[in-house]
Amino acid sequence: MQDLVDTIATTRDAGGRFHAVAPEWFGDRVFGGMVVAQALHAAIQTVDDDRRPHSMHADFLGALRPGPLELEVESLRDGRTFATRQVTSIQNGRRALRATVSFHGDDYGDEYQLPMPEAPAPEEMPWLSDTGPGPPFDMRDIGPTEPRDDGTYRSTRRYWARSLGPLPDEPIARFTVAAFMSDMTGTSFRPYSLGEWGTHTDASIDHALWFHREPRFDEW
Repeated sequence: MQDLVDTIATTRDAGGRFHAVAPEWFGDRVFGGMVVAQALHAAIQTVDDDRRPHSMHADFLGALRPGPLELEVESLRDGRTFATRQVTSIQNGRRALRATVSFHGDDYGDEYQLPMPEAPAPEEMPWLSDTGPGPPFDMRDIGPTEPRDDGTYRSTRRYWARSLGPLPDEPIARFTVAAFMSDMTGTSFRPYSLGEWGTHTDASIDHALWFHREPRFDEW
């Protein structure tokens, strides 16, 4: 888990640009969750500590390869309550990702969400991998919901997940690891391959995230 946190981390140079290294963990193309997480990490470093990300929208413009990359962060808004940043990930002069991240100061008010649907407890479900946990996450696949009468599904992919080790007690680590994990849903191709894996090639084209509060991925 610490290796993941360290790899996501970006550093800023004297000119204000950020730098990171895309790892070779995923073959010749970098996993989209890593690209999103590194962009979010750079954006967070440009706002005051009392501003937390509440939404992120990203477009993948091209494949990112293992190796160094640069990230440009542009300030679009710095208001009394909200701040907005645009991040562009660049490799060898080619844009690979453009993302908009919105931040908001901590606030308190009415909250509501639909009750969580009934689902088997994670301890009742098998590892997502036949060989046990896949570092650095413990993932338990539940599968799709039962089909409706018209053949549609309320959800085509459900799973439990948590980190196998504790996360650093830093908001930037918690938000960026959640961003990394957000691209592991598999929802883009599941409607066409509900009963099997490995039959479709999937690629991230656009990506959206909403953070309702600071995530805790060391819990289910």
